[in-house]
Amino acid sequence: MQHLTALVLAAGRSSRMPRENKLLADLCGEPVLTHVLRLASGAPFTSAVVVTGHDREAVESLASGVGLRTVHNAEWREGMGTSLAVGAKAVSPEADALAVLLGDVPLVRRATLERLWREASPEAIVRPIYRGQPGHPVVFGRAFLPDLLRVRGDDGARSVLQAHAAHVVRVPTDDEGVAMDADTPEALARLRTRF
Repeated sequence: MQHLTALVLAAGRSSRMPRENKLLADLCGEPVLTHVLRLASGAPFTSAVVVTGHDREAVESLASGVGLRTVHNAEWREGMGTSLAVGAKAVSPEADALAVLLGDVPLVRRATLERLWREASPEAIVRPIYRGQPGHPVVFGRAFLPDLLRVRGDDGARSVLQAHAAHVVRVPTDDEGVAMDADTPEALARLRTRF
């Protein structure tokens, strides 16, 4: 495995955060998304793409601040699946695998990313498991990019994971960051206590 691309999904509207975009919410002095973008800009990734949608200008500004390329999903209101498809289309053909990072999952350890990368291959889908719970990021080998190009709706890559269940490599981890997001005000408060 030589080329692992990070795909950061940062297009959603944060419907369960009534007052603010969860990606732009403060997490110890910086937006939640900034922490994810930093993860995407370092090892083990050789390239990264950030998918924008809602609050496009703010997300593009944060991405450019760490030197990451963005692509815009004009259909972001149709759900996460459209962002996956837009992002997969923007990935370099040289990529051996694509790691899907959610813009509201900021506390994943870099050591966990390195471990997922070691398990990755062009014909595998690698997913971290924390205390029996599936987490993020999910690493899709190059063989599954055509499937990601076709996903739609708000289920994200669930259909791809189900269709290729035999190719899913589950990696147990003690990194609770893989299962912690900023989806609600309560979840954001938990992130702040763990940071």
